[in-house]
Amino acid sequence: MFMFHGVLALLVLLPVSDGCDKIGVIHIHGLFEGWREHTNFREIIGQKYGRYVHLIGGFSYIESMTPLWRQVHTLREEVARIAAQYDKVIAVGFSQGGILWRGIIESWDDHNIDTLITLASPLVGVRDLPDLLFKKLPLIKNISRSLMWMYAYSPLGQTTGFLNFFRDPLHYDLYLKNCHFLPDINCERGTDATKERFKNNFLKLRKMLVVGGPGENVVHPWQSTVFGYHKPGSKNTVVDMTETALYKDDLFGLRTLDERNGLSRCVFNGIDHIGFRDDEKMLEKCVYPVLDEILN
Repeated sequence: MFMFHGVLALLVLLPVSDGCDKIGVIHIHGLFEGWREHTNFREIIGQKYGRYVHLIGGFSYIESMTPLWRQVHTLREEVARIAAQYDKVIAVGFSQGGILWRGIIESWDDHNIDTLITLASPLVGVRDLPDLLFKKLPLIKNISRSLMWMYAYSPLGQTTGFLNFFRDPLHYDLYLKNCHFLPDINCERGTDATKERFKNNFLKLRKMLVVGGPGENVVHPWQSTVFGYHKPGSKNTVVDMTETALYKDDLFGLRTLDERNGLSRCVFNGIDHIGFRDDEKMLEKCVYPVLDEILN
């Protein structure tokens, strides 16, 4: 009887073909965690949609501090092997995993990612680091928050992955010059050919859903999770996505995606950063409507 139920559960979670399309789901974890923290998400999606969620385990825990471009190049190979099993893929990224997905997609010329879902991801960067990092890492715990930009934009600082998306609104020139990842995927710098390539690859997405909320206690400002950010030169004023240069100048295709109804933003209150992993009410309000459209 046990063997029967085990085989039945496996059959339920095998890749499923929707008409002509076989659709896969691939998930990338966040900073200082691994695939194990997302098994509940895999179980929830498996039970609701009968889909197996591939949880990427590379660069877990302390290795998640590896420089982000190095992570992207390695993870892209693993993701491509999984994606080759499917006609199209739903990509899910929690926290740092969301911007890793952006790097993977923009630098992958023949990707088959249909939909990108980011959960509590620092999409436009962070202006500050959470208290946990100052307590946990001896290297930075004695650095004043007001001087973090000096370390973040130094050669040593940029060997730390989470500083590859540190975006100090008071030192944009140094961010643009010395930050090794976020300005690239935002197409804020680079050759015309590279920027065009990244933008074209981003716009191969049919749909992008970004999820975040004011209960966020790790990504500062929380609006970065839904493409808002600080007004240039201010750490006090935060502007909506539509008022940022990334959107108005359509640097990597965000405005184009929005204008063709390919971008959804969902703000959910009442949970902190970790809650965006798999909170049932958040999934019901924000994520299920997008998955229902594709998987039902």
